Amino acid sequence: MLKIKYPPDNWVHVIIKKMVGQSEPNEDSTSTRKEKKAQMRDTVARVAFELFMEQGYDKTTMRQIAYRAKILNGSLYNLFPSKDHIFDYIFMHTIEKRKEKCNHLLEQDMDYMTALALPYLLELHIAKEIPKVGELFHEAYSNWDTFDKIVDLDTEWISTVSGRFGVPFDENHIRQVMISVDGSFTKFVDRYLYTGDGNVQEDLRTLIIQLFTLMNLPLHSLDTLMQRYSELKDSSDTWMDLELWPSE
Repeated sequence: MLKIKYPPDNWVHVIIKKMVGQSEPNEDSTSTRKEKKAQMRDTVARVAFELFMEQGYDKTTMRQIAYRAKILNGSLYNLFPSKDHIFDYIFMHTIEKRKEKCNHLLEQDMDYMTALALPYLLELHIAKEIPKVGELFHEAYSNWDTFDKIVDLDTEWISTVSGRFGVPFDENHIRQVMISVDGSFTKFVDRYLYTGDGNVQEDLRTLIIQLFTLMNLPLHSLDTLMQRYSELKDSSDTWMDLELWPSE
């Protein structure tokens, strides 16, 4: 009896692979694809940040981002499901840059109060001086998921600094304190953004008083903190490497 050998179920794919000489993906090719995707995500984030700075977050659309990034709309949505996801990607990068800068400044001769104030010092100054960045802070702190991440990072910073200076702390209590203090920070940024009013030095003083009071810590050297803020504010080295998003 004549036996018929049927082709495999995926015979079409087998034939196409033979025709084009396609081989099975290996680890190197998979790694290359991941690298290219990461590079493309960074490109999208860079051009999105440029657009946010030029025309504001609300007026920027996904179509505009795709056009400037020179990719198809569908490709953009494969990288980021929404503009909010792009914003979150950018903002968390900014927070990491802030963390790096604070750690660098912490290596300098610094008292406990000034060390705790560093993140707020940097962000209040930038939000006041660059309104478009203030708008991004407003968007970030208005989004609960992003706000929650910020609170976690600020809690980590307070815990790190407290441990370094030998100050006892309860991380759960610190997190509750950060929710309150970061809420106050949001109000200051909104005032800069919508009225143009506000004094960074006074707002920083208010935040530190609130922070130390809620943490049940003695307040001291506020004048020293204000003097340190003035020194850092006038130093170009404080801001020159706090790059919000890398340019080309």
